[in-house]
Amino acid sequence: MADAPLRDPNPEPGGAHADPALRPEIARARTIARLPLNAIRAFTAAARLGGMAAAAGELGLTPGAVSQQVKTLEDRLGLKLFEREARGVRLTAVGADLADAAHQALDGMAHAYERALARTAPGILTVGVAPSFASLWLAPRIGGFLKAQPDLAVRLDSQRHHVDLARGEADIALRWGRGDWRGLVVLPLGPEPLTPVAAPALAAALRTRTDFAPACLLDQVRLHFAELDDWGCWFRAAGVAMPEVIAAGPGGPVFSESTAVIEAAEAGQGIAIGRPSLTADAIAAGRLVQLFPDIRADDGWGYYLVATEVGLRRPAVAAFRDWLMAEIAKMPR
Repeated sequence: MADAPLRDPNPEPGGAHADPALRPEIARARTIARLPLNAIRAFTAAARLGGMAAAAGELGLTPGAVSQQVKTLEDRLGLKLFEREARGVRLTAVGADLADAAHQALDGMAHAYERALARTAPGILTVGVAPSFASLWLAPRIGGFLKAQPDLAVRLDSQRHHVDLARGEADIALRWGRGDWRGLVVLPLGPEPLTPVAAPALAAALRTRTDFAPACLLDQVRLHFAELDDWGCWFRAAGVAMPEVIAAGPGGPVFSESTAVIEAAEAGQGIAIGRPSLTADAIAAGRLVQLFPDIRADDGWGYYLVATEVGLRRPAVAAFRDWLMAEIAKMPR
């Protein structure tokens, strides 16, 4: 009698001895295990936003890093996903097909993650907030929200970089920028006109000058926020010739945080360009005075409430949004 064939005591999953009905599932599981998820995220963002630079801004990477991730994916597939052109990139046919499927998959995963996160910590609300807004506007008012929501704990995450709402780093965010964040619900917190402010004693001294006019600020100590040309914007709105502004130079210290600019102005160290959200309380308390309240400039920057659509369905997030917008409506502009 012929010997029976030997059986592998530890057959490889999905091998010849696997249940034929399970072989497609096992093959799919192997494919999933090999998916380069970071590269797929980079590719999907580049496809959705129309370029590597825009995707880099959304993902917090450099354009070169996004390009490398996309190349890694193309090398793994042995296919071109983008056609490189002089003005940017264009999806190939296979790239468009993969981008559509990947976007749907990642979007579904993000929504499921947010729903799970909402169930795991229903009593904690994490708010990502720009540091200056946190210090000068939100901190003095957050007690009112907690009083209205006594069963809710609030964590304020005040960092300069934007928290990733899709990844669940925060439930809702208060961001500084121009409001151009795709894929999110973005609500402006009102206009932020620029106007010079100073401590009362300095303002009173300036107003005694016979030449008290916008141009007289050129020979004063001006406090600057490093990231924006807020003084240049205001001088243009005031009709002061830019050659005069340029010739005057910075005329004072430059700060990396706008909170420090306002604090220096309150201490009488110079004149600052103020925005309502950062100076309203100091003006109301008499710590700062507007020098030319009728001359205001708009540089297009401001604060925004930002959330995902799924996140806003959470009662705690919706309650914070409603409270915040009601408080914002009370502010003098």
